Amino acid sequence: MSSLKDLSLRIGSVKSTQKITSVMKSLSASKLYPAQRKLNDGNSYHQSISSVLNELLLQRDIDSRPQLRGNTKLLIVMLADKGLCGGFNGSIAKKLIQYIAQNGSDNLKIIGFGNKIKQVLKQHSDLLLQTIPISKIAFNNVVKVYNEQLKDILYSKYHSIEVIYHKFAGFSGEKEVAIDDIFNFSNNNSDDNNSIIEKKLDDDYASTLKVTMDMYIVSKIYNAILNSIASEHLERMLAMENANNNALDMIKDLSLQYNRMRQANITKELIEIISGSGAMEATTNE
Repeated sequence: MSSLKDLSLRIGSVKSTQKITSVMKSLSASKLYPAQRKLNDGNSYHQSISSVLNELLLQRDIDSRPQLRGNTKLLIVMLADKGLCGGFNGSIAKKLIQYIAQNGSDNLKIIGFGNKIKQVLKQHSDLLLQTIPISKIAFNNVVKVYNEQLKDILYSKYHSIEVIYHKFAGFSGEKEVAIDDIFNFSNNNSDDNNSIIEKKLDDDYASTLKVTMDMYIVSKIYNAILNSIASEHLERMLAMENANNNALDMIKDLSLQYNRMRQANITKELIEIISGSGAMEATTNE
């Protein structure tokens, strides 16, 4: 049985943990709103680029999916840089391992956003082309990665490009780990009466289409990153809230146990005092 000193130390330890989880919850909550705002802006930008690309494709009735002539699959994976965010990293890791098991690791390359990718791919480190920290990433960083890793060899080396990430659904939405084909989009939503692509671009149509496609790919990757970051902050906030509540419950149980033990010791001491006093009175009377 634990002593009063042991229980007191445990209560102090749990209180310290509870303070940490409470601060981490508040910190994640403070980061969540800016992340949501960035995500909304990113969604608007990506939709604008998609509309421009769709109209360009409709002008010449071109297939919306580019012809990728390579034989290598490229997978872009979004994780966190750190842990303590519930099942955020675990669900992505599970989806990634399933993907490798189903599709094989031959002719597969991976670009990872988030330092946790190294831990997930310990047994498949040869598949990893590059790891980029995700916590402070900006749009310019994504452009740099695209220019270095994809731009010049995209159509000649790769057969497909997919992104694995957490799709942000807010507090009430259902959690979803998405696998998106970057080139899976429709070109049937354009309004010819409101076209923002002028006929004067017909002379350099090919170069315009290439630049727009590059912008579309970058915005698609960046949009997935913004979804992932917002989801991470939400998951960490909820995980810390659960940990904080569990710590408060544990403090309550330990405090109750401590008070009961302390009361029992006091009662025992009182009984011993009363018994001793009674014995002394009996001896005096004799």
